[in-house]
Amino acid sequence: MDQTTLDSRATLVIDFHIGGRLRFLSHQETMRTFTRALVRAKIEICHSQGFNPHPKLTLVLPRSVGTESLAERLCVQVNKSSLENLESLRESLSNELPDGIEITSFSAKDGIAKYSALWVEYLFPLSKEEVKKRINLVESLSKKLSDSEAIVAQRVNRKKRISKQILLNDFIENIVYNESEGIRVRCMLSPAGTVRIEELLNLLELDIETLSAAVTRLSVGWHLK
Repeated sequence: MDQTTLDSRATLVIDFHIGGRLRFLSHQETMRTFTRALVRAKIEICHSQGFNPHPKLTLVLPRSVGTESLAERLCVQVNKSSLENLESLRESLSNELPDGIEITSFSAKDGIAKYSALWVEYLFPLSKEEVKKRINLVESLSKKLSDSEAIVAQRVNRKKRISKQILLNDFIENIVYNESEGIRVRCMLSPAGTVRIEELLNLLELDIETLSAAVTRLSVGWHLK
């Protein structure tokens, strides 16, 4: 596979859900889980060149540890000749993945396909009582967004032990509540970054104990580069 030419490569685009205990897997642990499953499913992954070749796969949008997700995307470079029966490959890979990961879409594109994320929507699950406590807060934040009134957060760099103020208006498109589920926040992504889960929790005056379930990534706006 190391000598596979660009013309003979394809990209497997695998969308999946991750939840339950597996939501606590780190980015690297999730990558290792898929790498092992792909090998066991006998899917021929392309590798990098050099003394320490590594498999050519990418999780497009890293997920915060502890967050459930209904919108994950993995891109895997493979030998095009190995993709004769996509449905069979999907079944083989599904059988090798642990409980807590479910493939929702399995497709292939010629050549090397690269994606980025334009936006992401999160759900902060809450009981009806907790939603009602925050209706005024959500409406106030929504008005600030529509009026372009500054919403500022303190971002902490734990490694360097410094903090700085950031303008959340650059990253939040909207905030809405629904008494039957909780609060949804749609965030924009840019080269400058995006808002962090902990910053959204602070903004909404929430902590993990207040939530009725895990924070969930509901959907992502994918863009093919």
